[in-house]
Amino acid sequence: MKTTETQEIFQGFEFSLKKVEPEQITRDTSIVYIHGQAARNQHRKANAICQMAQDLGCCFYWYELAGHADNLKKYAQTDTFTWINQLTYLLENKISGKVIIVGSCIGGITGLFTGTQMPNRIKGLICLGSANINWRKKLSAKENNELKTNGFIYHCLAGRNIPFMLTEKFISSTEKLIAIPVIKTDFPVYLFAGKNDPLVKKEDVLQLYAKIFAPKKALKLLPNASHGMRDSTTMAEVRKTLRRFLH
Repeated sequence: MKTTETQEIFQGFEFSLKKVEPEQITRDTSIVYIHGQAARNQHRKANAICQMAQDLGCCFYWYELAGHADNLKKYAQTDTFTWINQLTYLLENKISGKVIIVGSCIGGITGLFTGTQMPNRIKGLICLGSANINWRKKLSAKENNELKTNGFIYHCLAGRNIPFMLTEKFISSTEKLIAIPVIKTDFPVYLFAGKNDPLVKKEDVLQLYAKIFAPKKALKLLPNASHGMRDSTTMAEVRKTLRRFLH
């Protein structure tokens, strides 16, 4: 296994792009992992998917979304369109050939809407805990007032005490994407959702699923999965789906 890292600059955001090559590359398709909002790639889900790529003979790529990691001070300048444009930049300039995207939460949304612009590059998309999320409806009246006053709030998921920042810029961008009535792709799209997810509810996923028109699409509700979707059942489904896309 060989790991190479390059330093990239996109619209003033500095980040690293890591490529992990298996000992023997047997596929002409790479796997790209995109983490979720307020998350990072240094966790076992990214590592698990990287290992799957190695087992399948694929190169694996991962990077930090703009406004994350070393760019946290610039997080308030970002939104979903920033991340879509960042992935477009990478696919146009740094990652060649066909790719399978595995995106967690907003990472899946990023992959989905990037793919509609670059359909000839995407061989398949796996979305983990990705959905139409109407943030304003999920926030309390107090939180919405604070958002209106300050332009941002710190929000905690149900049952967790770890706050993450939600900005008006980010929420407005998600509303523009939610308003799109039809999402057409030339590649298969698989949505995985956890029944124990405190953020993404079944109805949120169903709304997204209904708008997607793809050669093949599937929705899997996993009984033991939470928002992190790192459980063994989810990872087994991801591995199975990767194999399906590659054959």
